[in-house]
Amino acid sequence: MTTRSLSLQASIAGVAGALAITAIALVAAIATEAHSAVIVGLAVALLVVAALAPLRLASRLAQSLHNAREAAVALSDGLETQVPPSGIAEVDELNRALAATAQELRTRRHEAQESQQLYIALAESLPAMVWVIAKDGTTIFQNRRATEYIGRPLLADRDERASIIHPDDTEYLQEKRRGALNNWREYHMEVRMRRHDGVYRWHKVTSAPIADLVGGEGQENWISSAMDIEGLKEAEELQSHLNTELERRVVEATHKLREETLVRQKAERQLRQTQKMEAISRLTGGIAHDLNNKLLVISANIDAVTKQVREQPQLRRKLVAALVAADQASALMSKLLAFAQQRELRAQYIDIAEHLDSITSLLDRSFLSSSVEVRLSIPEDLWSVKVDPHELETAIVNLGVNAREAMPEGGTISIEARNIRVRKGSLSDPGLAGDFVQILISDTGTGIAAEHLEHVFEPFFTTKEAAEASGLGLSQVHGFARQLGGTVEITSTAGEGTAVALYLPRAVVPARVGSKSDLVDMTEDEENEPTAAEILVVDDEVEVALAMQSMLQERGCPVRTAIGAHEALEALETRRPNLVLTDVTMPGPMDGVALARRIRKSDQSLPVVLITGNPMVVASSSEFPLLHKPITSRDLHTALQRYLAPADHGKVVPLFAEGSRRAT
Repeated sequence: MTTRSLSLQASIAGVAGALAITAIALVAAIATEAHSAVIVGLAVALLVVAALAPLRLASRLAQSLHNAREAAVALSDGLETQVPPSGIAEVDELNRALAATAQELRTRRHEAQESQQLYIALAESLPAMVWVIAKDGTTIFQNRRATEYIGRPLLADRDERASIIHPDDTEYLQEKRRGALNNWREYHMEVRMRRHDGVYRWHKVTSAPIADLVGGEGQENWISSAMDIEGLKEAEELQSHLNTELERRVVEATHKLREETLVRQKAERQLRQTQKMEAISRLTGGIAHDLNNKLLVISANIDAVTKQVREQPQLRRKLVAALVAADQASALMSKLLAFAQQRELRAQYIDIAEHLDSITSLLDRSFLSSSVEVRLSIPEDLWSVKVDPHELETAIVNLGVNAREAMPEGGTISIEARNIRVRKGSLSDPGLAGDFVQILISDTGTGIAAEHLEHVFEPFFTTKEAAEASGLGLSQVHGFARQLGGTVEITSTAGEGTAVALYLPRAVVPARVGSKSDLVDMTEDEENEPTAAEILVVDDEVEVALAMQSMLQERGCPVRTAIGAHEALEALETRRPNLVLTDVTMPGPMDGVALARRIRKSDQSLPVVLITGNPMVVASSSEFPLLHKPITSRDLHTALQRYLAPADHGKVVPLFAEGSRRAT
């Protein structure tokens, strides 16, 4: 501005000087010709005035230009100023234009300052670190949150910004950045950034060209933000862990539910099996009661006839054979009920190794005609058990016969015994645990089909023809083991063989030879000893009552009979007998046990002996002595001889659980 003003002033001065020189030359010429001094003086004056006028104009113009220059300087500094009028229209017009421009610039600058303050306030208020970055990577702006996080006032360029990125994330950052710069597009990424204390935290980074965000033409800067997502990452990790844990627990719960369902289904099958066996047991018990009553009548009459034909040996032998058959029929009923747990066993502490050796020898001899080999394996330290030897023999023989029949072409039967400690839940009976002797009978036969395995212990179940098998063998073994507090497990593979494991509880005392029944120990003198004691026989069946009356009268006993409990009470009121022999199962409101208790309540010194045809009723569950039908006259007389002694009320053994009144 100053250079142009001086140049203009010099130009004006040059023009004025030229005019003055021209005027002087003109005056000189005129003066030469006119020789008039006055005219020359006037001319000189005019010329001087003419020469000075441009100089004055140039001075005014220079002053106006100077004022304009000062106003422009003030404008560039953002100051307001007033330019005085110059009197020159063009200059004043120029000054007015400059003033308007200055006002517009001040407005734009104010707006720009407000916008900048707004953007800075916005950047500072964001919950994220913010950078404004030039195209060449230079950092233009960094907000306070970024400064506080990294502990440095400004990350100058790309390298410094990359220096706070976790080394494992640097390559990922470079790849994302190159792709964004090549395509000039926004990008997002998750990286770990180092805090001022050296701790890395996860951040969500977003970078974008400002031109794409605000639509500005020619804008090449970028804006980048980084939001802390460490908490979100931890929550995601926790959620992932929870999901994994939940899935694991769901799998475990599903597996447990499946196992519980299988256990429940197995328990339901066992319950149905137990209910079925109980129902059959009750039915068979009733049949056995009636059959034993009939056998008692048969055996009593045969026994009576036998005594009358002592001089006819041939006839006597036939009658004795009939008595034996009656006893065998009774024993058959007992075996029929062997699977029922209520049946009484004559258990003894035995050396099971010795018995297994004897049973194996028996089986081996019986299989001589077949191509079946029997092998026995017993350890020397085998524990003793408390069992009924006869029932043990029956169980092993049943299993051996089943094994032989499963090997029509021959094979091997292995009988093994060992001591075993059972953990709770390891057997089909989940509550079974403790020390057991395991007897394993296995064969190499045809095996059992899978669909039949769960039915093998059911009474009367068999895969053979009805004429070939009764279906009671395994049910008897099962009942025998369960009654002793053990169990039976069976495994089989079709075409490979079957293994039956019999678990018998370990005996708490060493083995000893079992003693004979008290009835057998009695001497012939005691049996033949006559007695004058009167006996009242009570039974609901007339034939049975008369049969027992006949047997007792042959032994010299006076006998009265009563059909049912009501007649028995009437007979007791008439005359007191020396002993009451009453049946257990009788119709009506009072059975034999209730009658016995009624008698004891009114006369504690009167002995009462129960008798039953139901093998399921056991002597160990009543406070009264118990005899089982059928019974011979000798055994009946021997037993009554014993019970006619004064009763020992200090030794009371209950027949039924408390509250029970009837035998089944």
